[in-house]
Amino acid sequence: GRDSSLLAQEVEEHQPSRASSRQTAQRRYEELDSDDEHLNELMSTHTHPSGNFCEDWTISKHLFKMPRDEGSHARRDWLSRISHRDNCLQTKFYCPQVGDSVVYIPRAHHDTLSKYPICGYSPPWQSWPSRSSWPVVRCQVTHVRYRFPYEMHYRSRRGSERLQGVSAILTLEISGVPSESERIFPWPSPTFVAAAKTKAHDSLKFEVTLFQCTETDFILPECLYSWRIKELERAISANNGGVGGIPVTVYCLTDDECQDSNLGGYDGKLDDIFEQSEGDLHFMESGYNALTLKWDLDEDINDSDELASFSSWEITVAQPSCNAPTAPTMAEEVKKSVRAALLTVAKLDSKVKELFHDHVDISQYTDYLEMIEVPMHLSFIQKRLRGNYYTNKLSVVADMETLKENCYKYNEDGNGFYELACLVYDEFKSLVDAIEEPDATGAEENHQTFGRTSQLQDNHVQHHRDADLTCMQSDSLASNGKASTTVPYSLRAKDGSRAQTGSDEGVYKQNEEESHVSPEHEEAVRQTRRSVRQSQSTEAGSTSRRIRISTRGLEKSGSEYPLEENN
Repeated sequence: GRDSSLLAQEVEEHQPSRASSRQTAQRRYEELDSDDEHLNELMSTHTHPSGNFCEDWTISKHLFKMPRDEGSHARRDWLSRISHRDNCLQTKFYCPQVGDSVVYIPRAHHDTLSKYPICGYSPPWQSWPSRSSWPVVRCQVTHVRYRFPYEMHYRSRRGSERLQGVSAILTLEISGVPSESERIFPWPSPTFVAAAKTKAHDSLKFEVTLFQCTETDFILPECLYSWRIKELERAISANNGGVGGIPVTVYCLTDDECQDSNLGGYDGKLDDIFEQSEGDLHFMESGYNALTLKWDLDEDINDSDELASFSSWEITVAQPSCNAPTAPTMAEEVKKSVRAALLTVAKLDSKVKELFHDHVDISQYTDYLEMIEVPMHLSFIQKRLRGNYYTNKLSVVADMETLKENCYKYNEDGNGFYELACLVYDEFKSLVDAIEEPDATGAEENHQTFGRTSQLQDNHVQHHRDADLTCMQSDSLASNGKASTTVPYSLRAKDGSRAQTGSDEGVYKQNEEESHVSPEHEEAVRQTRRSVRQSQSTEAGSTSRRIRISTRGLEKSGSEYPLEENN
């Protein structure tokens, strides 16, 4: 027989790369007659979807495993932040955590689903009650899991429709709907009330998939949504009911190659305000594309007719009355208790520290990033605690659940690793559930002036309820044109054309003589608004109407509620 050293030399000369198939790797070690059993774990043996939420792969068609050598290129940095600074609202793409209070906008989600359809997915608003319109809803994030991109969009030949980032699948539970007070703005009240439950809708839960793209945001933190809407209404009121000339900033994803770069801020001035005509009950008066603006560009390249459409929740007033909100953080005593829980579970078994404390060595487990969407380990959770990343204790438990699910996906349940991960998760969850968590801190001080401004806006809204509505019908005009090549693609008009313009079609006129409106008068106002909507739906080619907000008489009331200065 041949000498074993010669055989080893021959195999060495023809050995495949480290990223070669598992079968090749195992065959090479068998030929060398190696007795080092851990070499067989260089690649995962889990090749077919199984376990919890298997429908994500079998029905929705997420990639179960990334193509060879492409796992490290998957955009996952936005889901791997470690500090509160990185998670500041408005400067980064929003990364929801379990326990967060968010606002969901069905009309914007509809656009995302139109461009990136999901196999077997039923839009949540189709099962909502039909008694009243829910153009936006407040929800609590109750669960988060991560998946690689959809296969059809990852392999798309159209660059604008290709997705390369990891997705976050959110389970949302509706906790509030907009208050039904009479509104003078073409978007819902930023104040929410509890949703009325019926026998058919005792638990209003649904799932949405969030990923980085240039479509309009359909998930926002509640505090950011409310702040933007209230500041926008304040600015309109201070501008005598008109939007023209109000300086604003719009934050959008840029073309930066960095996976988690800051959003680009682009300045402009509002030009007009519209009320869109929608076919779905839960799309009506959402504020979608309700505003047009003109970019602050150099005079030699600025086209006076070039306008872009944006939704009310996308607009940040350039001179707000208070600072933008930031994500809340856990109280120090809660973080101290969570750290103690981490130390406790680390001592459950001698294998815990060895297997779960540090990140997996991807030079040894060469396909780990091709199998695992968001790597998780105990030291990473500790880094997030030190960086004040977590908004509440539930989000820490969610990361521990991610660690457990990662262990199952890579190892299945045949080698004891997953059973140990389940033990760690169950013990950690039990310890954290027992921690009493006070109200979230971090945003409280920043919202002191925001709260006073909110009270002022609520007073203004109540003041505007005492209003007459007169509607003057006129033909709407539409002008078509190309989006400016000097403006990023994500900032162009949503349909690739300029926003529609037209003459005044609905003027809100305030009755200065009456300080009280009778129920009969309020009903007349509602009838008038309904007739306007009906006429809009029957007009061929009419998709929006231009409106102006009247604020005569507000200067006097404004002096009674001085706005706070910027901090």
